Amino acid sequence: DRRHAYPQPFWRARTSEAGHAYTYTTDTCIVPPATPNAISETTSGQFVLACVVWSPTSFSELEQMTELEDSDLGSHCHSAGGVCGWTCDSVINSDLLEGCTADSTIEMTKTSIAGREIPSANFQGSIEMRECLNGNLDGKCDTATEKFKQWNCHKCLYDPRTEDDMRRRLQIPGMGGLPSGLPGLDPDPDAPAGIPGIGAIPGLGPDPSGSAAAGKGPMIYTSLPRFHVTVSASSAPSGTDVFSQPRVFIFQSSRESRGKWTKLYKHNYGMTQPPVAVGKDNKPLVKEDPDSYDEELAPVTDAASAHAMNLNQQNRLEIDPGWCYGRQ
Repeated sequence: DRRHAYPQPFWRARTSEAGHAYTYTTDTCIVPPATPNAISETTSGQFVLACVVWSPTSFSELEQMTELEDSDLGSHCHSAGGVCGWTCDSVINSDLLEGCTADSTIEMTKTSIAGREIPSANFQGSIEMRECLNGNLDGKCDTATEKFKQWNCHKCLYDPRTEDDMRRRLQIPGMGGLPSGLPGLDPDPDAPAGIPGIGAIPGLGPDPSGSAAAGKGPMIYTSLPRFHVTVSASSAPSGTDVFSQPRVFIFQSSRESRGKWTKLYKHNYGMTQPPVAVGKDNKPLVKEDPDSYDEELAPVTDAASAHAMNLNQQNRLEIDPGWCYGRQ
């Protein structure tokens, strides 16, 4: 253990406080836009901010909020920070966005965000965001060194229709709805796709029924890649009303809505399937086998677990030999 090195510390910079870092990896797709024609903020100047909370009370309040102001971040966030500017391999200098540095990070102090003072704030530590190399796929996140402006965006597909909506679409007059999963009864492939600018997607079209999802066909939109969030140089607050591990929310804001923040990710899509990353052919990159799904084995994730960060003890070194020495 590096903390037990004598007579001098193994690494002086790794103290009991600075040696603890907490990490979190985001989902593959950001929240879908409200409408297919909405302008994606991933292609305009924006701020992406991580808000780290230790208090269960603050977590519950943030979980219920859909839109926040700077004062809300100052009241609830123990640590805050993030990236900013234009992304998706942009050539626009990040410091042209007020409150953003040349290396695409948000200007932060203990009491301010992007140059705006927040009287209720007392932010601790520092936050770093790095793009995952395979940002359009789930799994292990090996981080890249590129700035936010150089991140590689990808496309995501979201279908707001529920299974009941699809069953009503397949309904035969006088016979009621048909059970899902019958071979040869896919949605009408001749129906026009309702996704502006990308042409038809085989098997996907607008819902002509009178359901709640009528007029809301599948949409493809631009998403940020998965990225890794690290908060360091910050210790857990004292008291009893604290998590054993911090929770994190990712918020976004734009030039037009400075001081107002919305959630960049959504963990509960109700009766619809969450968005999935798609390739150049507009087809999902990862296809799930419907026969492999077992409801009893499906993981149950509550809101607190979905936002939980993991402890990374940088002042501790563990060696697990997984191979054998050669003959001597």
